[in-house]
Amino acid sequence: MRVFVGAFSCFALVIGILAASDDALKALAMVNQARQVHGVPGLAWDTGLEAYAQFWANEMASGRSRFEHAQGPNRPSQGENLYEQSAGQCDAAYDNPLQTGMHAWLSQEHFYTGQPITTGHEPWLHWVFVVYDDEDRMCEGVCLVGAIQVLRCVPIHARRKYRWAEAILN
Repeated sequence: MRVFVGAFSCFALVIGILAASDDALKALAMVNQARQVHGVPGLAWDTGLEAYAQFWANEMASGRSRFEHAQGPNRPSQGENLYEQSAGQCDAAYDNPLQTGMHAWLSQEHFYTGQPITTGHEPWLHWVFVVYDDEDRMCEGVCLVGAIQVLRCVPIHARRKYRWAEAILN
């Protein structure tokens, strides 16, 4: 059995190199299709966030950190959508963990009717960050745990484009 954590991220104005597996490419296509339906620009891969995601996946996989959102210095200007599922080798989720996680987040759409975030535990929260977040980068981190477990963690960059633009102009 393999356990994985998926997550989603964005924020860059330049399209990065899409150094990803077929599963990651298909998950990214799922995101971009959902965003297109809602008139939101698509995402691009970000190798810098990928490196950070790998770091956090390693921290969780090693037991130095619990399976939870990173805090403080372990999450500089970033947020995260996390997903966890167990899958055996006869399960499609075993070979396609990113698509499985993305499908779970995208399936939350029917819970969202435009309401504001009030608790941070809303049943549609991951969908909102996938589809409507004002960001445009996605990445993943992967870590093998023993011979049979994989953790995946992808940070969401919390800064908005206008802040990025201010930093460039100053």
